Amino acid sequence: MPVSVTYRNSSVGVGYVVQFHNTSKKYLGVRAVFRNPTMNQSTERQFTLDPFGMQEFGWLENWEFVSGETITVIEDDYQTLYLKIP
Repeated sequence: MPVSVTYRNSSVGVGYVVQFHNTSKKYLGVRAVFRNPTMNQSTERQFTLDPFGMQEFGWLENWEFVSGETITVIEDDYQTLYLKIP
């Protein structure tokens, strides 16, 4: 999967901001599932990543990422990526 995922502290609000980076030169239609197992909550976001582009999600997008949450990144042409925020 030509998507790398990083995170940073939120400069406004709480929690982390998760950044999705397209490392390829093609447009990617991405589906991301965010899950908080402690609160038994989840949400799904669909978005397009421009070639070498980046998309952020966090408190301003109505999801406060915290340690222990999982992120599943799906793009039909690639193997699914599973991540956990440390």
